[in-house]
Amino acid sequence: MASKCKTIAMPKVPRIKGAAEPETTTMTSYTSDAKGIGFVQSNEKYLRLRTLINHTCYEVYCKLFLDPNYGGFSRQPDTIYRELSAHREAVETLRNNGEISEADFLAVYPPSEETYLRECSLPLLHKLCQVCVKTFPRVVGEVDEESNHRYTTDDNNTYILLLEKLQSIVQDSKLQQRLAKSPHEFDAKWKEVVDLLRKLGYDCSKVGTIKAIDNLDQCRLCHVGYMRAQAELLSAECANLLKTAEVNTITLNRLITNLKAATSLEGKKVHGGGEEELSPLKDMKELKEAIEATSEVLHETQDSVHAVFGELKLWKEKNIEGDLIILDESLNKSNEEVSKQSRSVSHCFNTVSFDIVKIKEKFNSQMDPNSHVKHVKPHNYETEGKDKKINLGFASIGLKN
Repeated sequence: MASKCKTIAMPKVPRIKGAAEPETTTMTSYTSDAKGIGFVQSNEKYLRLRTLINHTCYEVYCKLFLDPNYGGFSRQPDTIYRELSAHREAVETLRNNGEISEADFLAVYPPSEETYLRECSLPLLHKLCQVCVKTFPRVVGEVDEESNHRYTTDDNNTYILLLEKLQSIVQDSKLQQRLAKSPHEFDAKWKEVVDLLRKLGYDCSKVGTIKAIDNLDQCRLCHVGYMRAQAELLSAECANLLKTAEVNTITLNRLITNLKAATSLEGKKVHGGGEEELSPLKDMKELKEAIEATSEVLHETQDSVHAVFGELKLWKEKNIEGDLIILDESLNKSNEEVSKQSRSVSHCFNTVSFDIVKIKEKFNSQMDPNSHVKHVKPHNYETEGKDKKINLGFASIGLKN
């Protein structure tokens, strides 16, 4: 795995005329300085909660599959592959209905014909157990507040409902942000998870270390769950950066098209070799190329992060911890580049959009000398709100002072 995580030089963001001088950045190790802190170090509470969920839920799902009282599947990867093949039609239905992805399907039925449950995601195991496991454990007795009567149930749906509640936490895309904003969210969400686990019959006294230990990396009990949590975090951050880069590219494409159309009204043409020499058209093309280069790096990083999941079963033989550090540093550098590029795109939008308006006003006034053209005064974005948003019809660009 280590050989897959190569360091790639990030492209420089081109200077747009009138824009502030871009900052120079270097890849650094983690420090107390904000720019040196990667995604892993800055999301410590989120990672503790995800580690708890990963470690405990994999034990819960493995019990469902492997315990002879429930699923009764084999522990041997080649044997469980053959046993799960009896349920292939039901799993194909999940895929055809869009409940699992093609990648999920291949995790269950890989070309190697060896199925490793811990390579499957928790959402996949949740869907899989419902078509492959016929009997579920009884839920630990709860107190009926109205009758003050303790009861137990062997109803499968009751157990699955509790698993559904855990899945809603696993798939909560806003959880990371809420944990970062509210100091009370972590304790509340931790209690919610623990309460659900207890009802599912899990002994939560085994995992108190995950919350209490100073350095989670030193918790050998949950080490695989912690590495998976890091990989999940980096995968999500990488996907977010790719979306931002895509919006930046779409915005520049629209601006370039609109500027070409406007300059054609003035009779200006593209010069030799097909290279636009009109400023800021040339600058925008260079910025677009830089964004595309950054996107390529992000795609390579994303592939490397995804490869981590398949390597976790071999973590004692491979330097997965080192790979995650390299990926975090690379992604942090890409984040800085994407942020600079977004500021440059916002600057382009402000200046070029106003230039296009002026060109069209000038052209319209020449076509109709008697018309009274109302010249629009540009907004002073330096003094407006910190989170001023500009609409481009299909995208919004956030401007921050």
